[in-house]
Amino acid sequence: MIIVLCFKAQLKEEYTDETMPVLTARKLKRLVEKIFIAVGAPPDEASIVAESLVEADLAGVTSHGVMRVPYYVKDIREGRLRPGSDIEVVRETETMALMNGNWGFGQVVARKAVELVVSKAKAKALGAVAAFNLWHIGQLGEYTELIIGMGFCTSIPRPFTSILRGIIGGNLGRGRRSPKVAMR
Repeated sequence: MIIVLCFKAQLKEEYTDETMPVLTARKLKRLVEKIFIAVGAPPDEASIVAESLVEADLAGVTSHGVMRVPYYVKDIREGRLRPGSDIEVVRETETMALMNGNWGFGQVVARKAVELVVSKAKAKALGAVAAFNLWHIGQLGEYTELIIGMGFCTSIPRPFTSILRGIIGGNLGRGRRSPKVAMR
C-alpha cells in the first residue's frame, strides 16, 4: 500500500503528479515517529500514534490520519498535548473504571483503556472503561477491532458519546470539563 504525503503549507515548490513524493506505509510511519520524537514524545508513544494515524489513512479515514500530524505538533509545542503523561485510574470497580489521561496522546490512553476493559471482561464477563483529559484518539474503529481481535465483543453506544460531548466537549476529550462533575 502506498500513501502520498504532502503538507502544502510547508511546500517551497509546487508538486505535480510526476514530482509528488510517494512513501510506503512503513516509511511514512517511521517519518511520523521521528517527527513526534523530535517534539518530545517518548519513542514507544510516537510509534503507537504513528501507526494509528497511518492505519487510519490506509482504512480510508483520512480525517483521522497523518493530516493530523501538524496539529499534534502545534498542540505539543503549545503545551495542550502532553506526550509521556501518566495515565491514572481515578475510580474503579470490578467491572468499571474511569481513567484520567492527563492530556496525553489519545491513542496511548485508549490502548490502556482497551487493556483494562479486556482484563475486567476476562475476570467478570463484563467491562466498561471511560477516559477523560486525553487528546484526539484517532478512529474509534481501531479500538473495537483490537477488542474483537482479543475474542470479545464491544460497542461504543451513540447516546453515550452524545452525553459525553455535552459534558466533556466537542471531540470527547478536547473540552476542559471533567466527567467527574457528572458522576457526583
